Amino acid sequence: MRHIIITSLLAFFCIAGQAQEKITVPKDFADTYWRNEKTGDWEIGFTDSCTIYDCQLWTYGSVREKGDKLFLTLDNGNRTINVTIGKQKDGKCQMNIGKKKQTYSNITTSTLPPYPKKDNKPFKDNGFSEGDSATLIGWLKDCPVLKGKNRQLEGSIGGFVIPEPKVFVEEFDADGHFAVKIPLENTQRVELWMKDNPWRVDALLEPGDVCFVLYDEKADKHLYMGKNARISNELEKRHFWDVDVPNPDEGVLSEEQIQTYLCQYKEGYRQNMAKVDSFLTANPTYSRKFEDFYRMKYVCRLADEISQIDAQSNFRIPRVEIDSLLAELKKEIRKPYTLSEDLKSFLNRYESRCIDTAFKAQSHSLAHVLNDKSGEQLEAEWLNWQFRVIDSIFTDSVLRECLKSERIYLELLMREQPLKQYLLDAAQKIQLPAARNRIMAKNQDMLAVQDKPYVFTGLRPSSYVADITDGEKILRKILEPYRGKIVLMDIWGTWCAPCKEALSHSKEEYERLKDYDLVYLYLANGSPDESWKNVIKKYDVAGDNVVHYNLPSEQQSAIEEYIGVAGFPTYKLIDRDGTILDEKVDARDLEKLERILKKLHKK
Repeated sequence: MRHIIITSLLAFFCIAGQAQEKITVPKDFADTYWRNEKTGDWEIGFTDSCTIYDCQLWTYGSVREKGDKLFLTLDNGNRTINVTIGKQKDGKCQMNIGKKKQTYSNITTSTLPPYPKKDNKPFKDNGFSEGDSATLIGWLKDCPVLKGKNRQLEGSIGGFVIPEPKVFVEEFDADGHFAVKIPLENTQRVELWMKDNPWRVDALLEPGDVCFVLYDEKADKHLYMGKNARISNELEKRHFWDVDVPNPDEGVLSEEQIQTYLCQYKEGYRQNMAKVDSFLTANPTYSRKFEDFYRMKYVCRLADEISQIDAQSNFRIPRVEIDSLLAELKKEIRKPYTLSEDLKSFLNRYESRCIDTAFKAQSHSLAHVLNDKSGEQLEAEWLNWQFRVIDSIFTDSVLRECLKSERIYLELLMREQPLKQYLLDAAQKIQLPAARNRIMAKNQDMLAVQDKPYVFTGLRPSSYVADITDGEKILRKILEPYRGKIVLMDIWGTWCAPCKEALSHSKEEYERLKDYDLVYLYLANGSPDESWKNVIKKYDVAGDNVVHYNLPSEQQSAIEEYIGVAGFPTYKLIDRDGTILDEKVDARDLEKLERILKKLHKK
């Protein structure tokens, strides 16, 4: 994953630095938020320092009361508008905003009340065109968290065309304002959160949207404003609790376990769909988007759950069960496909099942075709055969192209090398421009890394531990030169996305822990030499106290068995005497790691 540079849009916030006497609205209007009675949308809100309108903050040019009416002039730095507010009665009043006159009601609930009329518009589906985005503007108003030093929002959106989530970081100012421009593949859920804080934004944005989110802790309000903000407001309040079924434990399941889980998943799906039906019957004004979202959510979850136990059981679920699931999926699926993150994982497992089944059925004839080929020619033929299977099982061209693109893209991510010619040829035939161009851009990145001049330091030859087969002895030999120092060992692989994400923050780690006289020892698992060097070069994992080994697989496996590696990356701390400490450490949690190092440093 990589950080996305988000365009700053703080020009929306025009309330700071005003060299004038503070103008405010009357106290009974401060921190009140108003919805249009006709549409049900949140359209305007008043605070003591500004007005929120049209997804922007407006300063008060003037505030004047005359009789039962309140007259405001609002300024956003580019234009001014006049607002006239009539007498309040039963929480309602008439407002003239510019040339628009409408009845508004004060929002007294934490989230927006139900809309007065049903909206039958479907979600926007852009066909996965390129270059689309949405703008999310926000205000964390009167939040205690703003008093802290960390004013950083983190966010992510899933990847459907290409299996790589977009992760971004954005700062908010001292008053809690932020604005981010977010690249979208299609209509997607966007999450924003603050580290070590329960506050989060979970918005469903369509390409081209401008959406304003208000989180007012003092007034207890969480509201969305914008042309397509209705679905985010409808989803903000939890209307019913999902029925969840525990996932199976690791390992191959027995036939009895398979059937038990199948029954549980289907019953959970039935109950969830019944809740949707019951809720919509009792609340007929909820939008079509709300219904489509939940029906898509639950059917894709069912598909993903069943495909997961199917894969875990080596594809032993009867084909009739899978066909029944597909029939249900086709009936309930709603476009765009990005509405559910579970859909892609189901499709990947279903694709793998079909390829596995086809291979078993055609293994004899396929072997005859492949026997006279070798090297890249064999790899190319195998890829083309898999593509033919994909074409045979998916009628939707977007799904076919996304799944083919994913196989090529994963080769880039796993190998950490530019595409071989047969993969490059296959990529150029992808019919979905958004997918093809992402592959080509990633390949160019790989070429740039490979061609970049770089002086490698800290790479140790495996000959240093030649002929040693015992895992403990190999590790002791590697650690000999560093007696008297604390060693942080990182067991990783070039094929491991979490490992590489952690390595991308190496410089931050080295700077943060520079006072502890550490040696960083990196042991690579299953990593071709060229890929290994490319990752080290890409993230500049180097320094006077940084050591790298890429041992033969037998020796690496022996070390991992000795220390009990259960996943990647695995981190271990080794004290000055060479003892592997029984401490759970993770270089991705620098706060905890530093606390442990402080204790060791005092000894």
